[in-house]
Amino acid sequence: MGDRMDEDEETAPKLDWSKLGGEVGGLFRRTPSVTFMYGSLAVDETTVRRERKARVRPQEPVPQVTPQQVGKEQDAPEEATTKEVKRLNEVLQKVLEENDGLVSYWDFVINPDSFTQTVENIFHLSFLIKDGKYKIIEDHDLPWIENATIRGDSQERITDRKQAVVQITLPLWQVGKSSAV
Repeated sequence: MGDRMDEDEETAPKLDWSKLGGEVGGLFRRTPSVTFMYGSLAVDETTVRRERKARVRPQEPVPQVTPQQVGKEQDAPEEATTKEVKRLNEVLQKVLEENDGLVSYWDFVINPDSFTQTVENIFHLSFLIKDGKYKIIEDHDLPWIENATIRGDSQERITDRKQAVVQITLPLWQVGKSSAV
């Protein structure tokens, strides 16, 4: 193997570095700096590992807390919604009796003192309409609430229902409350 290397050295032409530099020198604007391709060759990094000790906090006596018993006074959200729907049903029945069975949708749901209560009224009224107790009719491009009339079996009432999405924003509520007052 050593003989072969000697043969390659003898047959390979000698490289004239100054001639090569002269020919490729015009391709560079400045002399390239010396950089390492993969970093320095000497990798003698030593890492010092410190052991972390957990902080010891003084133990203070913690009072024992017993779980709170859930009573009937703390209703689940579903039960609160059901109660509010029943209350709204009673109010709507009274209002419809006073107004010959027809009341303006916006006059009924808008609370001029509270935007949040207005949204809740729309939400709770939707359950009463879904259940078929009331229906919304349109007269002169305004929605009105009236009692749902039973025309036959429940299947006919279900197919007669239509759905709509009601959108109310704070600016729309402000316009509605000023016209309702």
